[in-house]
Amino acid sequence: MIQIPKRLAAMAEYIHWGERVADIGTDHGLLPIFLFNQKISPKVILSDIRPGPLEKAKANLLAYSPEMAADLRLGNGLETLRSGEVDTVVIAGMGGMMITEILAKDQKKTRSFRKYILQPRNGQDKLRIWLYKNGYTVNKERLVKEGNHICEVRCYFSTKIPCSKN
Repeated sequence: MIQIPKRLAAMAEYIHWGERVADIGTDHGLLPIFLFNQKISPKVILSDIRPGPLEKAKANLLAYSPEMAADLRLGNGLETLRSGEVDTVVIAGMGGMMITEILAKDQKKTRSFRKYILQPRNGQDKLRIWLYKNGYTVNKERLVKEGNHICEVRCYFSTKIPCSKN
């Protein structure tokens, strides 16, 4: 069984059973693998802009979930997704300005996804302002200690769908 860090576990808590999930900037792919193995998400998409992280994710898939039909996609941000293809988009571990750029690039497509779980490494204030100005509301948020860092994990939505399972 795969063990995931507290930061990823906090994100997983915001994902409901049956939701289709895309992990943008997946890096190692641990969150999507966990969601699939726990039978939380029937469909997970692992997307990254660089081939190296996708290779790392593929190796982790083989190690932790060889039966999983992997949907690995190489590309920039939400460009790898079709409108409405997933319920929840996770964007974590990158700067708030980069997350803002990803969300702002194609607003029609961005709004086609019901829920976002965001975990910026920096620039949280700029991201929060952009989300507020564009009509997204934070439903849940929490701080998680990971090593020497305090990570902010937030769940945003544009429809009345709760982010936590509680």
